[in-house]
Amino acid sequence: MPRSGRIILLLLACLAIVTASLLPAGPGARRAAAEGNLLENPAFQPPVDDAWTLNGLEPDGDAFRLTLDRATVSQVAPAAPGNRYDASVRISGQTGVTARLRLEFWKTEGPIAAATVSSPEYQLSANLRLDVMTPSAPPGTLFAMFVIELRGQAGATVGLVEASLVESAGNPTPTPTPTPTPAATATPTPAADGDAGAGDDGPGGAPGAPTPTRTPTPTKTPTPTKTPTPPRVSTPRPTPTMPPTATPTLPPGSASGGLLRNGDFEVVQSGRPAYWSKVGGELRASSDAYEGRYAGCLDSDTSSTKWLYQAVPVAGGAWYEAVAWAAASGGDAFLRVTWYTSADGSGTGGDQADSDPASGGWTRLATGPLQAPPDARSARVRLMLRPGSAAATACFDDAWFGEVAEPPPTPTPTPRATTAPTTAASGAASTPKPSPTPRSSSRGQSPPAPPVQAQAAGPSSGSLRITEFMSDPPETGRDAPYEWVELFNPGPGDVDLAGWVIADAASSDTLPSLVIPAGGYAVVAGAAAKFDPAVPVVRVPDGEIGNGLGNTGDVLRLRDPAGRVVDELSFGARTDVFDPAPPAPEAGETLGLRDPLAEPDPGLWAVTSRPTPGEPNLFPARQSGAVAGATSAGPAASPGARPAGTLRVEEGSGGGSVVPWMVLGGLAGISVGMIGAALARPIRRFLERRRKSPPPSGSGGPPAAS
Repeated sequence: MPRSGRIILLLLACLAIVTASLLPAGPGARRAAAEGNLLENPAFQPPVDDAWTLNGLEPDGDAFRLTLDRATVSQVAPAAPGNRYDASVRISGQTGVTARLRLEFWKTEGPIAAATVSSPEYQLSANLRLDVMTPSAPPGTLFAMFVIELRGQAGATVGLVEASLVESAGNPTPTPTPTPTPAATATPTPAADGDAGAGDDGPGGAPGAPTPTRTPTPTKTPTPTKTPTPPRVSTPRPTPTMPPTATPTLPPGSASGGLLRNGDFEVVQSGRPAYWSKVGGELRASSDAYEGRYAGCLDSDTSSTKWLYQAVPVAGGAWYEAVAWAAASGGDAFLRVTWYTSADGSGTGGDQADSDPASGGWTRLATGPLQAPPDARSARVRLMLRPGSAAATACFDDAWFGEVAEPPPTPTPTPRATTAPTTAASGAASTPKPSPTPRSSSRGQSPPAPPVQAQAAGPSSGSLRITEFMSDPPETGRDAPYEWVELFNPGPGDVDLAGWVIADAASSDTLPSLVIPAGGYAVVAGAAAKFDPAVPVVRVPDGEIGNGLGNTGDVLRLRDPAGRVVDELSFGARTDVFDPAPPAPEAGETLGLRDPLAEPDPGLWAVTSRPTPGEPNLFPARQSGAVAGATSAGPAASPGARPAGTLRVEEGSGGGSVVPWMVLGGLAGISVGMIGAALARPIRRFLERRRKSPPPSGSGGPPAAS
């Protein structure tokens, strides 16, 4: 046989071995406790780690004990695009421990951050139930990740009672119906609004009573579609930009914001608008709304620009528009749309456009029609606050972003012959006036003049950026003397650190003089941290940065000599600045900024390949499309999370899961060598579990509805 033929047979044999190792073990395979539940071992019967991945906690008799102050319990389950998924878990425990349920959707490249949904975070009680749902899994979905997040003192115990993940048909696109005539009732009936509010009676939900002020004008109500196109309105009117859709795209109680979820801010969880992430400031729900019950408000006590945001999918070359109502005091509010080549708003943004700013009472903001660049796959829609002083607030309501029709080209006026202007004093009266530049005051009109690019809290002349830090040094003993923070000077001129202040969440330190040249680095360090002699180092006067950086999370702020916050971030358990925040690094690791020239973004922070104080950061290869925020009811898949390879695709003991078959299907076009690399860890764990004794019988069905 030719050598090429032997190689082909060998490759086919390897593939057969991989396939055979993933076959179900037979009728004794462990299955979910109730028909329709996608989770293995939903009652958490021992051995729990056969089906569940435990991080930061361990079994302790019939309960579980936290070994860290932050812990997760997770499981991978099959999922398919377009289907609906309802997740729930019942937990019991002691006061002082909080819990949150998160449901992530993954594709082959990694988590689809914009599709992550989370419950509010609640204190544990005797029988706490957490629920989340998504009406339609996004395109490209391959798996769902069911994650229970726990926070509390190490040593605290919790009881994991029962979990459920149920799949059903997704929300279909509503059948088009004729626009109601003026004789029809324009105001939604109380019964319809009551249905929309059902399910919001629990903690964090909004009352289900209808709001009579949401009365769309019948002749201007577009037929609801899955991605509605807004009508072309000639004059702004004090009505919602988009009326509620017939089939809600959120847990009941929220109107549509086009591609935005909870655009009307009516879904409130733990006092905050759900599905919105933020950078800087304090986010809260306010009853001082433009319409309806709630608005989303961002409070600032520093001068840096802050914003709420969501990441949404877009099609390159298509036209979109962002609209919202805003009221601002102590600063300006405006909208910003930034295009990304990634599928989920991760990485460094490209072109962006802003609306005109507004301050004072409720004002309609609109970007006008914007064309997505040809290579754009997603956009971040930001509701911005630019403080004019330290204390500022911006509230937003009825935000909408979606695809619109391409605007007609603006005709170029034909120049008319004119006589040469005179040079007399009265010449101004005889000089022809230039034609006014068309300005868009409502959707569908000609695009506005080139948008104003607002200065975010990014780099500027004379500014510095925090680009890397070591919060959990590998040395034994107290960490603080060994901690360090790297600074970078992106500006055109040198910066002297004399009078600058570095702070954590608890205290601050004024820095001594050290000149950082343009494009250069310097390290602010504790008294015992050691570096290469070539690294410029400035030691904090008391030998410790702030109060010592927290290993599980903290805040870092950099102020210039005038007291202005030039750069800031939060990580781990702290969401003061970034919410969701990038993860806290492990001992000996550093968290680094991928692009020091970009505006602040939690998705640009990640664990580095190795510490590089005083040098550009190094990162593991990042799978495209992986990323806070983004768009979730709570923390999305954490920005800067470790590579997607950490996903554990595992069988229950004895097989029976369809996940391995989905893996093989997704990898059908990849070489056998790639298959072996991708499946090595799951196969090993599968074979190990297969040798274990049969599991105990399952428990009852999923928890009853609250």
